[in-house]
Amino acid sequence: MIQIYEAGNRDYEKNGDAVLRPISCEVEEILKGTWELTLENPPDENANLIKSGAVIKADTNIGEGQLFRIHEHEKSDSGVTAKAYPIFYDCGKEVAILDKRPTNKTGNEALQILTQGTQYTAESDIRSSRTAYFIKMNLLQAINGDDENSFINRWGGEPIYNNYHVTLNKRAGGDHGARVAFGYNLQGIKEHVNFDNVITRIIPEAYNGYMLDGDKPWVDSQNIKKYPIIYTKVVQYSDIKLQEDCTGEDEKGYETMEELRAALVERAKQDFTNGVDKPEVSYDINFVPLENTVEYEDIKDLVKINLGDSIECENKNLDIVTKGRVTSLTYDCVLKRISNLHIGDIESNYFDKMSLVMQAAAKAITESGGLKGEKIIGIMNAAITQLRAQSTRAKKAEVVAMICEDLDPESPDFGAMCIGTKGFMIASERTADGKDWDWRTFGTGYGFIADCIVAGLLASRNYNEETGEGFYINLDTGEASMNNAHLKGEIESKRDGYGLYVSITPGAISLLSDFNGKKVRVFRISGGATLDEATGDLRGVTPYITMGPKSNSFSIQFEDNIMNAWRFGKTGIKDSGTYVQGAKSGRAEFSDGTYLDFSKGWLSGGRDKNGNEF
Repeated sequence: MIQIYEAGNRDYEKNGDAVLRPISCEVEEILKGTWELTLENPPDENANLIKSGAVIKADTNIGEGQLFRIHEHEKSDSGVTAKAYPIFYDCGKEVAILDKRPTNKTGNEALQILTQGTQYTAESDIRSSRTAYFIKMNLLQAINGDDENSFINRWGGEPIYNNYHVTLNKRAGGDHGARVAFGYNLQGIKEHVNFDNVITRIIPEAYNGYMLDGDKPWVDSQNIKKYPIIYTKVVQYSDIKLQEDCTGEDEKGYETMEELRAALVERAKQDFTNGVDKPEVSYDINFVPLENTVEYEDIKDLVKINLGDSIECENKNLDIVTKGRVTSLTYDCVLKRISNLHIGDIESNYFDKMSLVMQAAAKAITESGGLKGEKIIGIMNAAITQLRAQSTRAKKAEVVAMICEDLDPESPDFGAMCIGTKGFMIASERTADGKDWDWRTFGTGYGFIADCIVAGLLASRNYNEETGEGFYINLDTGEASMNNAHLKGEIESKRDGYGLYVSITPGAISLLSDFNGKKVRVFRISGGATLDEATGDLRGVTPYITMGPKSNSFSIQFEDNIMNAWRFGKTGIKDSGTYVQGAKSGRAEFSDGTYLDFSKGWLSGGRDKNGNEF
């Protein structure tokens, strides 16, 4: 029985204002998506009751007496058509959340905080603890909205609506051992088969490029002969390493190449077990045309399936068995049965795919916010591998570019990002005339352009920390290194200390030193130069810069062999070397007896903190 309650009638425990006799009444349920009832009614005596705000009561696959509020209706000579949402959606209109902050709460605990003091109830089996801030939003947005703090984005879950109650378990439905057979040319079944991501021959590759030995360095699937061609792919397992390639303290690798190769074989076999050797198969089933067919016997049990349930699907034509889930269904409230069903794969969450990378990144960050350099390369390799794998699963879109923007200047999300096949661009401000975004950050396949880049370590591709080859700048510490030449400057000067600022500009290098708070000299090196004491410029001769790799020392030598040298401490210039005329002495002496040996480029003549001579 399908009943209707006028908008002012909230006594849903009693009979409604009228019993409807609709031409059709169906509820479409989409996993992690919108639920909606669609009703078509003839122009009878009850047609005038069917209008926005009224409530329809019908039995569905969820249970008897499910309530749906009409949000849209259309009348004509042939009758009235109405669309309605589950009555739980009313919480999006009548329950405002000003500020609720469940902190370190399980899924169920968070839901109790959100629904406290309302007529709505919720439950969840999610035991992981999370924290979220629900500020100035309605209850429906807090539970199932797009905001990063919404329940489904922080805790996860797949909602099942049952009147004023919602269940948000980790997954809807279950795996009850259901198995059906497909492969008949039936009018009521549409089969979708995609071979784009199938792999039946894996060429496994470990970290550092290690592969299986021999002329056939691959692992074959048991299904390799079921398809007309062999689907071959090199698969990188960057987490499989030799022990000698491990750099982290808690990282473990394989002692021998034989053990590593055995691990590669096992990993490839596991991927086949996980189904990489099977195509993506989905089915759209319309049960009505199938009832009187003999072949219907093979799928009739599907009418007992619910949203989210897992199903083993035997494809007789391909001779394979795949596993899918009910990702959407349509329930006929007049005939009281499922009329349509979609079996396939639910879209995977991006952050689920990135979870391993994020965990690895966390291990590379120190408590003070710095980076453990030895972790970075492995993390990036893992990220690149997973992102490349993701690209093979990506769905093609009909557009070549899209824009995401928030035009409200008062919004914390004010800004825009445009992304497409040619690259991306980001803006945080509008242009002066307000007609467009002031794009300032760009990324393409050839590189990146931005007004401001916040970074810690910039390094060349060939930089090697052990040998000193290559070039890097540490923006956090002020250190720079180029092919074993190392320089560290302190920008901040102190009352009783020393400061040093080094800037590198196109065609010139300048050094500004600060001695006891007073500027000493500025050397501008742009070719030949002599030292002009008045201006600090070098004119007429070519200077050479020497930086000691084994000490805190720095010197400048000119063509006429006039030299200046400095010694640096933790806060900058610690001692100024003797101004030497002529190169025969070969060194600049400091006040404590040590000296800078120009022939060697490092400090000599003293003792270190352990008493050893240097």
